Amino acid sequence: MATQTVEFRAAPGLTLTAKLFTAGSDTVAQTASAVTEATNRKGTYAATFTDPGAAEFELIAFSGTTPVCRWFCTLTLT
Repeated sequence: MATQTVEFRAAPGLTLTAKLFTAGSDTVAQTASAVTEATNRKGTYAATFTDPGAAEFELIAFSGTTPVCRWFCTLTLT
């Protein structure tokens, strides 16, 4: 199993969950197994996904059930 890490920016100090959506879809492709904020780069988060597939995704980060940011990424699995 390959893991992919996507870094994104959001307000600092939040406890977040992150979900990947295939571009243009409202169906969740995958939920991150972990989201952590960088120690020395406040507001920079890393979301870890397991075998998400190679595609263009929209990452949406949530604080509880409230979306707080969205980020587009292309995963190539390399």
